Amino acid sequence: MPVRNAYDEIIAVAQVVNKNPAVDGGVFTPRDEHLFTTYLQFVGIAITNAQIVETSTKEYDRNRVCTCHKFLLFSGFIVTTLVVLSNNT
Repeated sequence: MPVRNAYDEIIAVAQVVNKNPAVDGGVFTPRDEHLFTTYLQFVGIAITNAQIVETSTKEYDRNRVCTCHKFLLFSGFIVTTLVVLSNNT
């Protein structure tokens, strides 16, 4: 059965196998299918949330590295400027 996201796109698939033979003769019923479909809606939400967190974490790390490089470049500019100014006086 498909696992869908909020845009009704299929993002994964899942299946259920080997129902207990003592329950309903081992045959999946429409109720079982409905229950599994409902469960898969929550699975879709969880997968989407995990993807969002992963993307957000990668973007945070990328921005942190960029900020650090900018800080180092700016700090170097200030030190160089101070050295040049102090040499001119």
